[in-house]
Amino acid sequence: MRALLRAVAAVMLALLPVVARGGDFVWFDGTAPVSFCVDTPADLVVGTAAEMFASDMEAVTGMRAVQSDAVRATIRLMQLDRATDAQRSRLSGAGVPVERLDTLTDGFNITLADGQILVTGSNGRGTAYGLLELSRRAGVSPWVWWGDVTPARRGRLTLPEGFADTQGASVEMRGIFLTD
Repeated sequence: MRALLRAVAAVMLALLPVVARGGDFVWFDGTAPVSFCVDTPADLVVGTAAEMFASDMEAVTGMRAVQSDAVRATIRLMQLDRATDAQRSRLSGAGVPVERLDTLTDGFNITLADGQILVTGSNGRGTAYGLLELSRRAGVSPWVWWGDVTPARRGRLTLPEGFADTQGASVEMRGIFLTD
C-alpha cells in the first residue's frame, strides 16, 4: 500500500510542472532551466535570438536556457520556409495556422501543443521574433540593452491554457532613417 501511494505521488509530481493552477501551462517551474530545440534548419538570426533568449532566461529565472532534443524541449522552434511537407502537415495538425503564416511578413505563431510551446516563424526573422516574444512575456524589456532595465526575478513562468498568438509585421520595410 505504501509503495502504491509513493507511485501515485511520484506521478502527480511529474505532471505538476506541465499543468497547474486552472490549466496554466508551466514553462519554468523554478527547478530546471527552460529548454528549447530548433527543429528545422534555421537562418543565422534564429541562433542569435536563441542566444539572446538564453541570456534573458538567466536574467529572469537565474538559470540560462539550454538547447535540448525535440522530445524533452519545453520550446520547439520551427522555421516554416525551411520546413518539409511532413513538418508543415504536423504543424497544421497541432493548430498552427500554416497558410496564414505563409502570407505574413516576418510572421510568427506561438501555440501550446503536446506539452510544448511551438514557436513557428514564417521565416528566420519571424522565428526570432516569436522566441523573443516569449522573453517579453517573461518580463524582459528591450530596454535591458539601452536603458539598463533589469527584469524582475520570477520563480515560475506560465501561459494560459489554450494560448495561441499569431503576429506579423505591419509594414514590410522597417528601420531607422537618418536625413540631414
